[in-house]
Amino acid sequence: MKKEKLDERHALIGELKNLIKSNLEFCDKKSTPYLCEYKSTPKGYADIEAFVIKAFFETNMSVSDALVEKENMLNPNYLTD
Repeated sequence: MKKEKLDERHALIGELKNLIKSNLEFCDKKSTPYLCEYKSTPKGYADIEAFVIKAFFETNMSVSDALVEKENMLNPNYLTD
């Protein structure tokens, strides 16, 4: 990969991490209790970041949509078929 492309990718990932951080700072325990709890540990925060970045690149999901999806995955009461 060319250096310019690699630099662009690192810059984009940095921007995504900032967006994730900004969104998580306003975590609402009423609407996303599992995500709010999970982000409080370093391992949980890193997992959330990795999930959102992967979802962004692989599914074109927005940061906020990916965070909602992660909440659903963490919620043991959320049923999927």
